[in-house]
Amino acid sequence: NKIGADKIYEKVLIQAPSVDSIVLIRPEYSSSDFEVGLVPGDASEKISPWLMPYSQQLKRAERMTRNHLGEPADLKSSFMECWTTALLRGMNIGKGIALIDEVQNGNRHFAKTLMSRFEDSAKGIIAGCTHQIDNKYVSFKSNALSLIKETYKGRGPYIAQITLRYNYRGKISRIADEL
Repeated sequence: NKIGADKIYEKVLIQAPSVDSIVLIRPEYSSSDFEVGLVPGDASEKISPWLMPYSQQLKRAERMTRNHLGEPADLKSSFMECWTTALLRGMNIGKGIALIDEVQNGNRHFAKTLMSRFEDSAKGIIAGCTHQIDNKYVSFKSNALSLIKETYKGRGPYIAQITLRYNYRGKISRIADEL
């Protein structure tokens, strides 16, 4: 998928009315070599800095989605959970939607751990852009997004792949694709 296409926004709005729960998962890779350090709090508070893109899109979706009283909907508190990829082992993804973004920053171990968590009742939306790999230990071919795509290609009616080929963010961002 290409950047700036509002993939997160679309995933949330399309699925929100029809599911009981949505799990947000995003690898904890920084876009620089500088880290924010130890984040105090419970697991949800620790993962919140990595989920800022989801929060941004949820606020946008809440402004556009109304509850039965005509007020902006509180989407996050009603059915969303945030998971850290560090704690995926032993978890099950089932009876809902899992939105996993920035998967291009994961490695083979992350891909295997993530995909082995899905129950048959789960739906997963896995997104990323191989032009935006921040993890210096993976390449265009060895990142989790590319590995999952190749492994699950042609696996029947339960798997679908969509490739967005255009950067919708803007001219400056499109030029950055060439860096």
